[in-house]
Amino acid sequence: MKKIFKSRLVAIKDQKVLVMRKVGKRKQYTLPGGIRKKNETYIEALMRETAEEIALQLQEDALELFFTFIEKSKEVTYSKKYYYSKIEEKPIAVIETHKFTETLWLDYKEAIEYMDKTDRKAIKTYFKNKGAKEETTYVETYALQQSSPIQRTS
Repeated sequence: MKKIFKSRLVAIKDQKVLVMRKVGKRKQYTLPGGIRKKNETYIEALMRETAEEIALQLQEDALELFFTFIEKSKEVTYSKKYYYSKIEEKPIAVIETHKFTETLWLDYKEAIEYMDKTDRKAIKTYFKNKGAKEETTYVETYALQQSSPIQRTS
């Protein structure tokens, strides 16, 4: 079974979240971060990916794990860890212009309308549990060709 490990940054300032607008015709946003390399930790991957994608240098001690999403099927397991950090609300340049057109600080309710399901769930969880120090894990297991998700939260 193939395993893919990803980490994402949830940078919040008041009710706004830092997003990257994907290249393409449709309006679609994503959070900074990406795939973990073989000998990296999730935090190392997040720091590297964020520096590669946008002009933002993260400090390890400023990152707090708050949400883990695991998705399993017969063929592949995805594990995404979401880290929260407060950063200054300022313009941040895009480095990987072949993937992203711009970074934006958007009201989280607007941003989640144009995000994939796991990023959307992480942002909703953050704002629902604001102030909570407890990590949330969400597991979605697909049975029979990825057709009926069995959901479990803890």
